[in-house]
Amino acid sequence: SPLATAGKKAVKNCRAHPSLEQVSYCMKCNVLLCKQCLGDGDHHSHQDAVRTIPGAISELKKSLKTKLTSTISGGDGILQDAVKKSGAALTGLRDETETVSAEIKDFAKRIRDAVDKREKELLDQLDALRSVYLLPLEKQHIELLSAVGAGERVQHLFDNLGEDSNFLKIAPWLEATAAEVVEATEIDMQPYQPGTLSFSPAEEGNLSKAVKQTGVVADVTMVTTNHSTMTCPSDVEVEEELVVVLECHNSAGAAVNPSDSQLPEIKVSVSSEETQPTLCPVQRTSKTGTITATYQPTKTGTIRISSLLGGHHFMGSPATVTVVDPMGFDPQRCHGDMRLSNGNKTVTYTRQDNKWRSVCGRKRWRTGKHDVQVRLDNVGQCSTIMVLMCNAAAPKLDYHDNGQAAQFGWYGYSSITGSWHGGSLGQRWQSGDVIQLSLDCDAHTLTGRHVRTGTTQTLANVTGELYLYISLDVPNQQVTIF
Repeated sequence: SPLATAGKKAVKNCRAHPSLEQVSYCMKCNVLLCKQCLGDGDHHSHQDAVRTIPGAISELKKSLKTKLTSTISGGDGILQDAVKKSGAALTGLRDETETVSAEIKDFAKRIRDAVDKREKELLDQLDALRSVYLLPLEKQHIELLSAVGAGERVQHLFDNLGEDSNFLKIAPWLEATAAEVVEATEIDMQPYQPGTLSFSPAEEGNLSKAVKQTGVVADVTMVTTNHSTMTCPSDVEVEEELVVVLECHNSAGAAVNPSDSQLPEIKVSVSSEETQPTLCPVQRTSKTGTITATYQPTKTGTIRISSLLGGHHFMGSPATVTVVDPMGFDPQRCHGDMRLSNGNKTVTYTRQDNKWRSVCGRKRWRTGKHDVQVRLDNVGQCSTIMVLMCNAAAPKLDYHDNGQAAQFGWYGYSSITGSWHGGSLGQRWQSGDVIQLSLDCDAHTLTGRHVRTGTTQTLANVTGELYLYISLDVPNQQVTIF
């Protein structure tokens, strides 16, 4: 600054009056002055703010020192306050870190406990299998060995006894023993194939009894989560009923009657990032052989469906479902050059040249009265926007014309009035304008209203299953429906 320079070096002459030395300093304007500057010009009225150069330096030093002292060591100083806030933030972060660490440890412990519990269940189930299959097989094996021994003894007697009365005496015993050996060798033995063990209905019944006798908590009908499935839609509309379908199968792949009282407990829950799991009502129908759970979402977003069979997930569980606004645009019927946002309620043209591109609304109407408002967020320059209702089964997404009998509505230019079918709808369409569509499916009419001008027009013979159809053709054009 001029004052700092004056304090370090010899006072220089005035720039405005080179023949005169700088002798004063204006505290208001922060400039050095000569006698002539002080006597006339802008500083003549600043006499109260004029100091000698040494006096100005002393005064500024004192002021700066006071400010620094207040800032650094004052009870409510800025730095002190910043230090307090930083310390509080550090303490909070440490506490949060410890909390998260405890949560991670608790989560890991619950996982270990769940694994240990499942290990015990599987081992108990294996013990039940052993008692039903392995032990009888071992007994059968011993009987076969005994039969082999009896057969060897019979063979020895045949080889050593002659054709005399002694042979006739033991003939009945030889015949009985030989019959036992033959019967033992005729046992139908099926070789065990690892990983392919399956059970007939009768065997499952025996296993159920064995499990009950041992007190094992297991899938007594051999219903397994490896073979039981959950299916649900990938998206659902707000207030629309979401149906989850469950199918239970045993280890052999056979369907199990859902009304079977021996089925393990079935739980279906819905959760999101914002809400805790909510249990859904589960209905078992023996006539159709299905198990269903229902849920009705109340707002848009992503939800998580979890279905448990005896505490274990069905195949396909958990699954995520997107809850959409029925009044939004349909992502499946939107050209790739159009970008959807705002919960699929806003569409933006993304190409850098002029090509017609279109998008369809999700909702379809065949009966009743329905209102849709289309806000023209950005109409572009000398451009066209089409706001229509369409009934084409396969609407064009890379053009705007599905045929006059398949679409009804209006197109607007930013340079001329909006028109369609020889009529008009308002003056020039502008960014921010709202076009309101009122569809009466029963009267087969479509009424359009240009809200800014109040212009209204009604079209007749509007038929078919109708949905909103928007066409844009200029970069950055954008509309929003509500």
